[in-house]
Amino acid sequence: MYIRTLKQSQVKNISKFMSLKNDLIIRTESMLEFDMCFHLEYSPDVVSFESQPQGFHYEHQGKRLPYTPDFLITHSSGLQQLLEVKPLSKTQRPDFQSKFIQKQQVAQKLNLSLILITEKQIRTGHLLNNFKLLHRYSGLHSISATQKAIINLIQKVNKIQINQIANSLNISDGEALTGVLSWLSKGALQTDYSNEAINGNSYVWL
Repeated sequence: MYIRTLKQSQVKNISKFMSLKNDLIIRTESMLEFDMCFHLEYSPDVVSFESQPQGFHYEHQGKRLPYTPDFLITHSSGLQQLLEVKPLSKTQRPDFQSKFIQKQQVAQKLNLSLILITEKQIRTGHLLNNFKLLHRYSGLHSISATQKAIINLIQKVNKIQINQIANSLNISDGEALTGVLSWLSKGALQTDYSNEAINGNSYVWL
């Protein structure tokens, strides 16, 4: 077991993701890993995640090779999993597949499951863009009078469209959307992130 530290190089472009869930900066070595951070940050089932966790060695064709997973995630149940994030094209190579099986077998001996994630899970549908939109508002700690009015209204009606919030509070559609996004980023409100981009017709609820 060992720890691999990511360092900037001419070969790999290290990206930094500011995670409020973990209260630290998550470093990734690909844009696909960076995009995965948005899913982990806003998944209610994930309580924490870290990049480049403790690695291990595995055997392949008579050689002992080092391996570091891309992420270690902890679920609300306490279950921990390792994630390997790779472009789909790379995962279809026979060499990758045989190595990955060996890595999974070692992970199982450590009482961990190793899951493969590709862009088909990360960049399909509206989830990623919606999570990126939320992240723009994640650092706003102060609560405005408009935000208070929005949450008070939703507490009364339970479920409402964003444009109906604007009409009910006599504010602009932009103010309503901004206020809702701020609450969504805090986890105080819920919406359907998968079926459409968040807009005035989107329903939100507690």
